[in-house]
Amino acid sequence: MSDPEKDALLRAWCAELTQELGLGDLDVDIDAVLGLAGVAAHSVVRPAAPSRPSSRPTQPASRPGAGGPSPPKPCSGQWPRPSKP
Repeated sequence: MSDPEKDALLRAWCAELTQELGLGDLDVDIDAVLGLAGVAAHSVVRPAAPSRPSSRPTQPASRPGAGGPSPPKPCSGQWPRPSKP
């Protein structure tokens, strides 16, 4: 995808988002938003996960009816719509 195509896609997505959020024709500086997102992404502290001793046995995978936790439910792929004020 070329830069003009990316720009057009971002502008269209931003326009649809502002309409869905009830913000009307809000002028959004997409470069500023992307820059802020980049700063936030690189500022997150990512602590290392604790290590597990190798002598500890691993838990078997959960199976329905095996007494363990049930497997996660599939995601619907849809976020709930925000309520309009």
